Amino acid sequence: MPTPRELIEQGVRYETGGILDRALISYREAAVTADGDPRSRSEALRREADVLRSHCQWGDAIARARESAAQARAHGFDTLLAEALNAEAAVHQSLSDFERAQGLYDEMLGITDDLRIRGIALQNLGSIAAIRGDFHAAEERFVESFQCFQAGGYSRGVVFALNNYGRAALDRGADAVAHPILDRAEALARELMDLDLLAIVRLNLAESFMRRGDIDRAQDLASAALGHFGNTNNHWRRLECLRLMGDIALVQNQPDSARCFFEAALRLADDVGAVLEADTLKQRIGLLQPA
Repeated sequence: MPTPRELIEQGVRYETGGILDRALISYREAAVTADGDPRSRSEALRREADVLRSHCQWGDAIARARESAAQARAHGFDTLLAEALNAEAAVHQSLSDFERAQGLYDEMLGITDDLRIRGIALQNLGSIAAIRGDFHAAEERFVESFQCFQAGGYSRGVVFALNNYGRAALDRGADAVAHPILDRAEALARELMDLDLLAIVRLNLAESFMRRGDIDRAQDLASAALGHFGNTNNHWRRLECLRLMGDIALVQNQPDSARCFFEAALRLADDVGAVLEADTLKQRIGLLQPA
């Protein structure tokens, strides 16, 4: 019978390959069989929380993250505690509860000097700053995070840092800055063979190509990302893909297709409680001529 550690490693392989349902089974088995291994139990619970968040199962994700945090705190596992706090904070951030999320990210920074953990916390604080429109603060956080990941040898984090920096550049209209950064992130994600991360980067790269007028390339990347996130049941990312597909349809002067994409995205946003996304989609639909 596999050990809890072997089950976690199996789950990570499934998750990296985009097979989230199988990853969830592996993490749950690891948590159940790890009674005498509190470190593995804490990690398994946290990883389960991350997958549940991808499925927009918010309450269950928070519950698992808090179980993981309690286990880590009881045994003095500072790094695992910080990761559990991050898992919970990511749920609050997804639900637009930025104050609660930021408090947890700040708490992470006070727990450990581990470069990977600090980079993750800074990365997410940068994302919140970008959402709030404070792009200067966001980019400072992203650069600091990138430096942490590079110094700590965390390649996946480097890709996330580049992706989020590029995303923030798109949001502030600095398209010429965003494109080469996102292009580099996509190349690094391909090298890592991390399908989920690659799809995340390609979603932003698709928007960059759309703004450059390369609509065919934008549509190919967005469609591929939508297919990936549909296969993995990542409802949050599917929502982002549908919104972008609607934007691409608008650029192509296809308002009826755009409306279909926006309305599908709005239904999904309502289903998963994505309030800010729902408001954005209602605005887009409202600007279209009546069907």
